[in-house]
Amino acid sequence: PGSVEYHLSFFLDRTDCFSYGESQEVIKKLKSKKLLIAILLVLGFLIRVFLTQYGNKGDVTAFAEWGQKFWEIGATDFYSSRDWYYTFPTYPPLANLMYAATYWLFEHNYVMAQIHNIVKVIPAAFIIYFNRIVPESPLMYREGYFLLLKLPSILADLGVAAVIFKLILQMTRNYKKALAGFSFFLFNPITIFVSS
Repeated sequence: PGSVEYHLSFFLDRTDCFSYGESQEVIKKLKSKKLLIAILLVLGFLIRVFLTQYGNKGDVTAFAEWGQKFWEIGATDFYSSRDWYYTFPTYPPLANLMYAATYWLFEHNYVMAQIHNIVKVIPAAFIIYFNRIVPESPLMYREGYFLLLKLPSILADLGVAAVIFKLILQMTRNYKKALAGFSFFLFNPITIFVSS
């Protein structure tokens, strides 16, 4: 009795425009549309996560170093230090705090192994991948660290795609147009390249 489907069915059955069978059909269509959006979001997420292993050069290596050095140097001397392998920090403090938090999360990744040992939710292959050293990284960074660095932008892509869907749906009241705009952004090679 507390579910959304129950309340929607109750409302649709009480209106004159739908019979009981028609209201059940409307509920099925809504469920299938939500399921399609969820499947596309998961697919977009998996594509981006898979591609993170191929873009571990350039700015991302500097971000990785900034995250690590934040904890080694400390916040007070972070911008004045001259001990940098790639480049000195050029981003504002909030961005560097995000990189520092990412490094802290990576350093405490043993929690994933503990969760795997207890409930087997996290696959063992992922834990092995997470700790694999990136071959082209002179500072011996690991795949999991780069994945965590890219995760905020990947999640932001998914959020922007959902907002695009909602905006187009509100403006046009056309599910197919909203789905097309959502899919165009989510599976656009440029947005995939930038976030992963």
